[in-house]
Amino acid sequence: MPNQLPIIVAISGEPKSGKTHFACTAPQPIRIFDFDRGSIFVAESKFVGQNITVSQHFLDLWGKEKTQPIWKDFETQYKAALKDPEIATIVIDTATQLWEVVRLAHFERVQIESGVSRKRLQPVEYAEPNSLMAAVIKAATSTGKNLILTHYIREVYDDEGKRTGRYEPDQFKGTNGLADIILTIESVRKKGQTGQDALVTIQGNRFDRDVIGATLTNPTFQDVATAAGL
Repeated sequence: MPNQLPIIVAISGEPKSGKTHFACTAPQPIRIFDFDRGSIFVAESKFVGQNITVSQHFLDLWGKEKTQPIWKDFETQYKAALKDPEIATIVIDTATQLWEVVRLAHFERVQIESGVSRKRLQPVEYAEPNSLMAAVIKAATSTGKNLILTHYIREVYDDEGKRTGRYEPDQFKGTNGLADIILTIESVRKKGQTGQDALVTIQGNRFDRDVIGATLTNPTFQDVATAAGL
């Protein structure tokens, strides 16, 4: 994408809806930070021979591995990627899980330093993880990289704890304010054929509000950038 400023794209959808596939169409070289266990499969099977590098950073849900080393490993590799002049695009797949790592790593450190075992952070203690996650997002464009943040979705409940039937991105609360383009993706069966189409809808756009609500079928990163007015 010649003469185009680096952009931050946040995309959310159900598992296997095409989030990683879309991310792999971005300008190369691409560096993917895989928290999802699916990135490497997509990169190696669907984009053979492409300039895409994947590193894996898995959160152990059973608590057998401490979270702080996972964060430190990501932090070290992420800073190196930011400094690498060859890398055009960074992908965090999923940023839902990175945000979990950021919170848990901070919680783990707070418990170690206090010597007190607790079940959760206090609201005032979210200031540091909020700042860390915002810094991760801001750092990409300040170093000339495109950044793609993929997210799961979660169901929205009302004040009484009842299901509303609506869904929202499962993400760090500051994501939408920092992202240049906000997308949702849905996988639908092709009419009269086998296979699935990926329908990508522009939910937010810093560059041209008139295209908000537009839906593209199986778009690439460049297709979305063009539709967004870049």
